[in-house]
Amino acid sequence: MKENVSQLVRAMSEKVKDREEFEARLEIVGKGLESFTKYFNAVYNDVMQSEVNKVLRDTGRIDQEEYERRIIASDQQRRAIHNRAITSCAQLNRYCEQFGVPKFCPETDDRHVVADFIGSFVSEIYQDGQQKTMDIAIETAKTSGVNPEHAYNEKIKEIDEWSR
Repeated sequence: MKENVSQLVRAMSEKVKDREEFEARLEIVGKGLESFTKYFNAVYNDVMQSEVNKVLRDTGRIDQEEYERRIIASDQQRRAIHNRAITSCAQLNRYCEQFGVPKFCPETDDRHVVADFIGSFVSEIYQDGQQKTMDIAIETAKTSGVNPEHAYNEKIKEIDEWSR
């Protein structure tokens, strides 16, 4: 799926000559992709808050009414974020069609299908990020003759320092 995003951005870059228009469209793509991680995080937060709220209710820290209020509020927030992600899928697919590249989002309003897609998409990006770190360490080890574990640890230190 990451390759599909690259194809879309490349096609936009080649076909949209006006810099401001390109930047505006690129921002829309970026926000669309960001809506996926926001939904993923909303699901995580909803599930974890639900568990915490169950414990709080079961231990008498909150009453049933407060428990229900919290569950409803969390669900409403997740649903709103999910709706934005569904809208983003449709927008991204329109851009793909407009720029002649394969659509990569599901073409449906089925909330479960879109949710599963987002889970897979975020997981793929996460796995790719994990693999890149290892690839960098292995390449560093090969070129420097250093132990791969040492190269990995040094690369992690370098990334940590860069991100500060």
